Amino acid sequence: MPTSSMRRSQVILRMPVDHVTASLVLQDGERSEAVLFVPPTDDIAQVIGPTGQRFLPMIRGSKLHLVARTAIACLGVPAVTTLPQDGDLPLEVQAATVVLRSGVRLEGELRWTATRGSARTADFLNTATETFELHTPDLTFHVVKAHVALVEER
Repeated sequence: MPTSSMRRSQVILRMPVDHVTASLVLQDGERSEAVLFVPPTDDIAQVIGPTGQRFLPMIRGSKLHLVARTAIACLGVPAVTTLPQDGDLPLEVQAATVVLRSGVRLEGELRWTATRGSARTADFLNTATETFELHTPDLTFHVVKAHVALVEER
């Protein structure tokens, strides 16, 4: 049997990807820091959404893990500050606490551009997307709706 000095999963590290530092929360509430490998053409919502790969390669601790996409409750990535520009649509902002099914509580702000007649938080959360963003000063959490128990407006 031929031997190789390179483990199979190390090939992943040679594909063109961005290394994204993230705060990972799994379905059971386990939290850890991770480094994700995100293709330059994708964003976090695509990676953890229903069209993403079934297993996501990431570094947790010092080891490469292949994490089931359906086990990911949310990913917090460094927040990006954007300055309002002329012509931007107005944003609805709602302070909220998101409680995951595991009991993990996340506090921040929900932000969205509302269409006429749908400015309520419930309208935003009931859109067809599989995820939503919760903004904190340091992180933007991409929360998988299927893992949410409740959202409390503050």
